[in-house]
Amino acid sequence: MFDFSLFLSSLPRLLAAVPVTLELFVAIVVAGLLVGVPTALAGLSSSRLMSNAVKFYIGAFRGTPALVQLFFLYYGFGQFAFIRHSIVWPLLRDPFTCAVIALAACGSTAETRHRAGFVKR
Repeated sequence: MFDFSLFLSSLPRLLAAVPVTLELFVAIVVAGLLVGVPTALAGLSSSRLMSNAVKFYIGAFRGTPALVQLFFLYYGFGQFAFIRHSIVWPLLRDPFTCAVIALAACGSTAETRHRAGFVKR
């Protein structure tokens, strides 16, 4: 049964997270478009290498759940010393940046499919 008092007591914390959620949403949409459109054009290329690379990218990111990608990016890469000592580590140790990267990669595959279908017509 729905506990209305629990909902009311949790509402301030939920509302406090709205700006971060909107910021994450905008970042993912922009990054997905910036990656998805060129990837769609590359997938329609006559180059077999280019189109196969795009097919692999789409298969890899659409074939795994977004939560697995988030865990792999945030927890998995940090286990390797060469990544912790590289220039990408400041980005990969930030949870917000990892969420943007993983979810934008996942979203850009859908954008790639949409744009490729649009261009083919």
